Amino acid sequence: MVVLDTTFLIDLEKGSKPAHETYQNLIERRKPVRLPAAAWTEYLSGFPPLDRDTARERLEGGIQFEPFTRHLADAASRLQFELMRAGEPLGWHDLQIAVTALHYEEVLFSSDPHFEKVPGLGVQRL
Repeated sequence: MVVLDTTFLIDLEKGSKPAHETYQNLIERRKPVRLPAAAWTEYLSGFPPLDRDTARERLEGGIQFEPFTRHLADAASRLQFELMRAGEPLGWHDLQIAVTALHYEEVLFSSDPHFEKVPGLGVQRL
């Protein structure tokens, strides 16, 4: 499995060829794809109400939605404390996305370079 960041979804929406090819490859290989609640929220909030249903339908076929649980919240607070001590805190949504990938020990697909500062997080950039 892999975890998708909001930036990956935006790249898909904008028609990025590398993002599209990567996504198609994941789906064709039947490799399950996780989408953290924070990425889902960030992505869908960028659409006007009438377009949200269309965007949601495009994603629901091959993606497994991952809620943000208390266990993940506890892990996120520990991670944020470490990052703050290093002077590199993450924004709230990015923290949730990073901790989801860490929890499942999966690679995060993102075009956002700040995830690379998260200890132990594997990041696949396009």
